[in-house]
Amino acid sequence: MQGWIKLHRCIMEHWIYQEKPFSRFQAWVDILMMANHEDKKILLGNKLIEVKRGSFITSEAKLMDRWGWSKSKLRSFLELLQNDGMIIKKTDHEKTAITVVNYSVYQDKETIKEPQKDHRETIKEPQKDTNKNDKNDKNDKKYIYICAPDGARAYTAPSPSGSVEASDEVTATLEDKPSKSGPRSPFKSKRQEQLFDEFWKEYPKKKSKGQAEKTWVKIKPDEQLFKAIMDGLKRAKTSVEWQKDGGQYIPYPSTWLNAKGWEDEYELPEEDKPKIAPETFEEYTRTATVHFTMRLEALMEEGLTFEDAYAVLVEQEEYMPKYPEIKEAALENIRRMKNGGVVDGTVGRA
Repeated sequence: MQGWIKLHRCIMEHWIYQEKPFSRFQAWVDILMMANHEDKKILLGNKLIEVKRGSFITSEAKLMDRWGWSKSKLRSFLELLQNDGMIIKKTDHEKTAITVVNYSVYQDKETIKEPQKDHRETIKEPQKDTNKNDKNDKNDKKYIYICAPDGARAYTAPSPSGSVEASDEVTATLEDKPSKSGPRSPFKSKRQEQLFDEFWKEYPKKKSKGQAEKTWVKIKPDEQLFKAIMDGLKRAKTSVEWQKDGGQYIPYPSTWLNAKGWEDEYELPEEDKPKIAPETFEEYTRTATVHFTMRLEALMEEGLTFEDAYAVLVEQEEYMPKYPEIKEAALENIRRMKNGGVVDGTVGRA
């Protein structure tokens, strides 16, 4: 079987995609989905790093949680992909960087338009039962969508002869369906216009819409980033800062988008904060203290000073994010032990 399909990133939100544990094929598709489709800069701790097209930044912990795998299974799988020349993996104490080998070869339109020389004869003389697919491939509007974003609806694309055949029926988004009217200015596509309208509907301070639209076009969010924006907006709307004084401190939407406000941490109202029993807090804090002590020792063995290693733990290490007070208490324990003395360059465990 030959040919290819387009797979929209919104499939990652479908229940059939999220069932765990992932198979190795699911995990490989997930890597392809997470790879950047263009060069991007991201802020990691206090460092601004560039992530190239076909690459992405993650961590073993995130992939283990995402795929429902153990650490040993994850590491053996990534090693298998790397040995087979499918990915390049680079890991340090801050991050895991994964690059999909030959990403551009499979993604660039020119590759599809100009197949390799030794395949040309096959393309010129396709088998009889594949003529139907060849005809469909020539019509770049006939994409197959396994899942469609909100607002999409079934659309039957006519064949070149004007008749409609069963194999021609596809599900098209608003962006793909032929329309007499294009997107309104300044949007480049109907889908981007639709995504912005969904954002605008939810944003509580409806001011300077035109500027917000220009900022949206500049950001040009894909489906994954759009979900992150909406999730961040949901958190912000329930925060203490945005609810204070009747919403007086809510920023203009353009300001919030430019500042990547969806990545901010917000203070939750007291009634929304997760509660933890005192005895459970003490137990979790002891466990966290051991965890961070071991991480601190590992960083110091790599050549970092205590202060630098401690800063890495404070700024970059995640631990039970629903209960940030546990991490704070554990790190304070480590600081107290440090003040009590360091033996042979290591911090003693409680």
